[in-house]
Amino acid sequence: MTNPALSRWLLPWLMLLTVCLGALHWAKTAPPANSFLAAESSTAQARNALPLLGNPDFGLKDVSGASVGAKGGTTAGEVINVNPAELRWTQTTAGGGGRADVLRESIGSKGYVGDPIDVVRTVDGLVTVDHTRAAVALEQGITSIPATVHLPTDLLPASMAGRFGNATTWGEAAAYRAANQRPPLPPTGTPNPPKLPTPKN
Repeated sequence: MTNPALSRWLLPWLMLLTVCLGALHWAKTAPPANSFLAAESSTAQARNALPLLGNPDFGLKDVSGASVGAKGGTTAGEVINVNPAELRWTQTTAGGGGRADVLRESIGSKGYVGDPIDVVRTVDGLVTVDHTRAAVALEQGITSIPATVHLPTDLLPASMAGRFGNATTWGEAAAYRAANQRPPLPPTGTPNPPKLPTPKN
């Protein structure tokens, strides 16, 4: 049998404990505050986030001429070989519409053949804006694929106008794509590769 006096004393403390535990859980699982700066689909939001170039909290930074191992030492436009397992990603899913299966078949029979992927150099590492080819290569166990390195301030080519909202630079493109994931990703992406569709066979 329940003691009414004990219940009246214990109930407010249990309610307070529940509220505190809920707040603690939210604080541990909420995306970093910076990831909300570019959370809307408008590229103006992503562009506003990129005063940010050089801000260590944001990570997007021009490191041309740097020589810091995996995070530096290449110049803009240079094609290098990268291990897809070491990339950062700005999408949570990739390869829809049958694209993953086509690439699985191609890479499975011929290895990785095709144009270099585009990556953006940041203080956190190389962030890819091409996901399906890199993710399928990773899935297939390929450890070296070609990549064209861009600095965050490098202008996008005219052929990519509109592909990343109103982005005009590679850094804005990466931030735009990352911000439009659900939940939004940080502008320098995540080390977790995107989820690919289950193979058909």
